[in-house]
Amino acid sequence: MNTIRIMVPVEKIEKTIWFYTDGLGLEEEPRADGVKVFTVAGQQRIELVPLPGALAETRTNIRFHVHGIQECLRYLVSSGHLSRTAASAPWTREYEMDITDPAGNVITLLDADRPAPKSGKCPN
Repeated sequence: MNTIRIMVPVEKIEKTIWFYTDGLGLEEEPRADGVKVFTVAGQQRIELVPLPGALAETRTNIRFHVHGIQECLRYLVSSGHLSRTAASAPWTREYEMDITDPAGNVITLLDADRPAPKSGKCPN
């Protein structure tokens, strides 16, 4: 299982947890050391680590497969997780949308319902 550690400034940890649990529907795994852990589709583990100081400029890029990507974007906007402007921005690549979590990490939503490429041809 691939583990991604994301450093989150303490003042943004609650909003970031809310984004991952309510916005993206991930379930938090109990842990006693203050690190918030989420498992994505049994293949990827995300650890949100509270950082007491300022965050460096480096940001993590995370990729999620989402069923019903348009519905997901509508929910993120209606629940206050994502601005309407960000959700209506041009898609970066066909069947993919980049959004940002409250800590500034880029989340790439991948359309899990994308039709499979026809056999014998390379996808564009």
